[in-house]
Amino acid sequence: MNCININNQTTMEKIDKFKNKDYWSNWINKQITKHSNKPFKGGSWTATVVELTTNPYSGKEAFKLDNDSVVDCHQTKLVQ
Repeated sequence: MNCININNQTTMEKIDKFKNKDYWSNWINKQITKHSNKPFKGGSWTATVVELTTNPYSGKEAFKLDNDSVVDCHQTKLVQ
């Protein structure tokens, strides 16, 4: 999140991640998991991002995973 100062108050501003391919492209070859703490379709709790694509069902930015499935970027987080 970006911090902006309005009337001497610091406010958190969300980044529009759907329009920032550079942000998501940094996740290629990294391990991700879902925010929902549910497994991916293959049953695994983590997956490796192979490429950035568009989800044919939602039309949103998505990751193609090492198990050939596709998941919307905003539904995931990096594995720490």
